[in-house]
Amino acid sequence: MKKLQTKFLGSLTFAACLMALSVYHPVVSQDLVAQNTTVEDVAEKPSELFGQKLTLRGAVGRTGSNSSFLLKDEDLFGLIDDAEVLVINQTGALLPARPQEDIELQVTGRVAMLTPDKISQLGLSSVEYSQYTNKAVVFADSIAISISPDELFDNPEAYYYKPVAVKGEIEQVVSPNSFTMEDDEIIDEIFGSRDLLVLGADPEQVFAEDSGVVVTGIVRPLDMSELRNYYGDMLGNQIRSELDLAAEDRPQPVLIANGVYPIRD
Repeated sequence: MKKLQTKFLGSLTFAACLMALSVYHPVVSQDLVAQNTTVEDVAEKPSELFGQKLTLRGAVGRTGSNSSFLLKDEDLFGLIDDAEVLVINQTGALLPARPQEDIELQVTGRVAMLTPDKISQLGLSSVEYSQYTNKAVVFADSIAISISPDELFDNPEAYYYKPVAVKGEIEQVVSPNSFTMEDDEIIDEIFGSRDLLVLGADPEQVFAEDSGVVVTGIVRPLDMSELRNYYGDMLGNQIRSELDLAAEDRPQPVLIANGVYPIRD
């Protein structure tokens, strides 16, 4: 996708509109943070992480209904499973439905030891969880689908109106609270990737092009008739025309941001 023109997103009116957009959507927990802690870190040096709140992304292994699942690291091409850690779902909600098995999850929670007392307190089966007794697990208070911009473009309908955590690289900063992002994988940079429009970011944050980020929020179709129903007069005539033009060729997803978190080097 070509970079969006300044005319499209540069006006102060549009920036004010984007600030309003973020107010009217359900959001992912603000506790989601982008850290470089990995599943392997938790599996191999849990004592250094006990009591810490962290965010992990990974593939989903065996699940224990909606109460727990294994979160795995994978190699570059997803061919070899590496480290894994048990995640206890304490969000009070069902696990997010993924459109395909290889879509990852992003988990935020605290690392702690799964003691026999805790197993009993949570109403878990002592037999089923015996192999994890007195081992480090993650007690998750936030779980979201973790995808890349390209995965979102491949099947946008599967993610509409759902909370997601999108990992990528800022391609173009187009206003104080909007930007486009693309995949940050080497293979995508070689063959090209599609740019995802992010609206409603915090205008007080400083966004640097080519920097890695995780954006949490709600995916919506770029459909002006629907946006008009939600936002009415907040969308001026010029803005409506520009957005209609952007979505003219085919329906596109747009990410209404709740949080933008830099990925630490």
